[in-house]
Amino acid sequence: MVYFKSYSTLSAVILSLCFGHWSQSFAKPYFQKQALSSSVKGRHDRVPKLYDTLRILKHPQGRGEALRYLDALSLSTLKRMKSASLFQGLEKIICQSVSNAITPLQLSHLLKAIQIMTKLGEVRSCMAKFWLKPRSKKKHNVNGAYPEDIITRAVAHAARQTHRVDLMQGLSDHPDPEVRVHVAYAAAEPDKLCGLLIDRWPMVQRAAVIGIEKIESPSGLCLMDHLSSMTTAIKERAIRALGRLGRSKWAPSDPKRNLVFKRLSQIINKNTNPIQTRNTALVALANWGYLSDSRDIIKEHLVSGQLEQLVIGALQALNVAQPSDLIEILQSILERSSSARIKLNSLKYLSRYPWLGPSGLTHQNFDQNKAMIVSRYLKRLMSNQTTLKLAQTDLFYSRIMETYQKNIEGMQSHRVNEKLSPSKVILDTDEQ
Repeated sequence: MVYFKSYSTLSAVILSLCFGHWSQSFAKPYFQKQALSSSVKGRHDRVPKLYDTLRILKHPQGRGEALRYLDALSLSTLKRMKSASLFQGLEKIICQSVSNAITPLQLSHLLKAIQIMTKLGEVRSCMAKFWLKPRSKKKHNVNGAYPEDIITRAVAHAARQTHRVDLMQGLSDHPDPEVRVHVAYAAAEPDKLCGLLIDRWPMVQRAAVIGIEKIESPSGLCLMDHLSSMTTAIKERAIRALGRLGRSKWAPSDPKRNLVFKRLSQIINKNTNPIQTRNTALVALANWGYLSDSRDIIKEHLVSGQLEQLVIGALQALNVAQPSDLIEILQSILERSSSARIKLNSLKYLSRYPWLGPSGLTHQNFDQNKAMIVSRYLKRLMSNQTTLKLAQTDLFYSRIMETYQKNIEGMQSHRVNEKLSPSKVILDTDEQ
């Protein structure tokens, strides 16, 4: 009986030891995952253990947890882990031939690894080699139905985000429209952008317009040739891009300058075009230094009281071009227009008049003399409220008061001459 008890005890001890060793080895990956998770939730100020992360990243069972851990790190912490060994570990996940169908888990790991690479500002050549080359039509779906298509789009987007235009060469005619979008948006192949304006996918056309605007080349004037075939939304974006090309150094001497004027004026004067499109064309012409259409619209409005919606665009165009007679035009509208909406818009641009310079609304561009002119004019408006049929309860009158006060505050805070005191500024504006 004693021997039996001893044998049972010995057996129990052996089984316990064996089970303990087995359970520890079985649970090891789990505790490694838990350690990574707790590191993410814990302190980010300590440099993570890169060795442990890479070791777990190599094993299929721990790969997902390691990728989630890396993705959850702050950008500064992740960059401290940036190393050749980390890139090699991620490359082994992304840059590999897949003989069989990609499983959902593999797809998840691939996308997460690409996302981490993008955060680190890196896209490796092998990523383009494996995923950006066109596949056979049988293995391709323009709707992104296959996992390979999803990965291809992710790599193309990563290349665009990291400005690796070298990896996007030759992809302007890629069968996947989303890849063409990234190529066009990044202006990776400038000489192909005009051709992409007639792509059958609208999202590619829009990306081509943005790419043309980015490179600011005279070749971008090809936008004029395709305006008539574009949808309204893309046409407006193209007109805006065409206008911004007018700010380029080559624009004043470009031989197609007058043709730009003609095409945009045709859009403005065609009544069947949407108002927003016509207003966008007015502003585009202002960027090219052409204001004849805007001036004509304002003159017609002051005579007939019509064209209210077009006057909004004309005012914006004048504000962009900043002609020498801008304040006189704004004053004329404030005193003669029958539209409260037009008056409020004119008042808005009048309030910006002292602040506008080559760099826009900044403290460095505040003009004290312009501010004094505006303040004197607004004071005169308020004193002549009977003549202008202004009641102190009117919204227009209250806006004039607000604009006047803000202008005075601007003069006090941004006076050019340091010897000029705030009290002197107010005194000067009170003089007639």
